[in-house]
Amino acid sequence: MAHLSYRLEEGDVCVYQVGTWQVDWSEVGSGAPPRLLLVRVDCLQLNWTHDHEHGLITATAINEVDGRLVRVDEDEPYGAVAFAPEQLVARVPATWADDFAGTLLAPLPSRLPASLAVEDEVLLPVQTGRFEGPGLG
Repeated sequence: MAHLSYRLEEGDVCVYQVGTWQVDWSEVGSGAPPRLLLVRVDCLQLNWTHDHEHGLITATAINEVDGRLVRVDEDEPYGAVAFAPEQLVARVPATWADDFAGTLLAPLPSRLPASLAVEDEVLLPVQTGRFEGPGLG
């Protein structure tokens, strides 16, 4: 119950990390610089054990943020983003008027701490759009 992924629900807006991230104090990922991206959770396939979480979070990229309003482009593929629970950085509950327009139920910071093995207190900007690089995401 301590895992952030335990609190995820379909329709939540969340921030996940691509490039390089940290799992059990070891760097994993493509080795590219870390980036934080914003998505809407569409499907969860997760398993929690006593001290680990495994699975896949399937989501749709958020393309626009205006205050608490979020939008998905009409041509953005549903569920086109997949990432592991250890890439999850933050969760913001949201309500959706339809498949494309939603409202955040809490404010979303524009910068958040990244999961990095190199420096503490590194804040990265939260970006919109779909990650097109190698690896998960």
